[in-house]
Amino acid sequence: ITDAANDDNVEAVEPMPDGGCMVFWYGGEWNDLNAYCQAINGEGTMPEGWSSEPLNLSTGPGYQLDVKTDVLQNGVFSIWKDTRNNNTDIYGQVINFDGTIAGIENGFVITNEENDQNNPAINMNNIQNEVLICWEDFANGTDFDLVCKSFDPLTLSEGEEIVIAGEAGDQTVPFVSVSQSGSYLIIWEDSRSGGTSDIYMQEMNASGTIFEDGGVNVCSADFDQREPGVSIYSEADNSYLLFWKDYRSSGKAFLMNNYAQSLTLSTMTIAEESLPLSFHI
Repeated sequence: ITDAANDDNVEAVEPMPDGGCMVFWYGGEWNDLNAYCQAINGEGTMPEGWSSEPLNLSTGPGYQLDVKTDVLQNGVFSIWKDTRNNNTDIYGQVINFDGTIAGIENGFVITNEENDQNNPAINMNNIQNEVLICWEDFANGTDFDLVCKSFDPLTLSEGEEIVIAGEAGDQTVPFVSVSQSGSYLIIWEDSRSGGTSDIYMQEMNASGTIFEDGGVNVCSADFDQREPGVSIYSEADNSYLLFWKDYRSSGKAFLMNNYAQSLTLSTMTIAEESLPLSFHI
């Protein structure tokens, strides 16, 4: 796919409907990293319509890195962190399965507010027929808030920015999942209580947020809880596993274990106690 003299860092691999996959990465000169994509079929060659040269998602100035992707009906929606404006913004691009670009050259703006916007997360909602993108936003210059925006996957028209959590402290590292009913389950790290990070979550549907403003607490045990995620475990009960890395066992040394909570949407209940998934001593 690439044999450039500099390092290339693979960020995502997405399947194609007729077999093969699309590979996304960033690389290039250390002071001008760019985002790329290439398709490859089961025989190890480029599919019809694709050049043997990598497709540039963006060759704009500055860095383009931290590429995230999700599959659409006709292609792949990709987003990345972008420093072309001398701070960190979020840009995007849609690459069709035939190797053409649906967006504008060098990508289109997801958000370019003041200061930095980091750690983008993306998920395609086939029920609401939209893409939701969330990120940690430092626009206020004081702390990070959690902000989301939807996009139409065909026209690329955008919705309004929605502040999911703008509490004191930082709301960071969002993870976006889509429930069976088409609502969004958004979970993140949150330091509103001061010092260490806890785990908070919010559900959002077409009418707005479901839980109280700013989200509800999933876990606020001692020390940090980090890198949260969501996975369905019972389709019949509409139940989901909220999981994260947990440092509550730390003392003189930091010890990381995996913990989880159960969320059942039919009853709108979160389990009262988080349970360990595994221990690493």
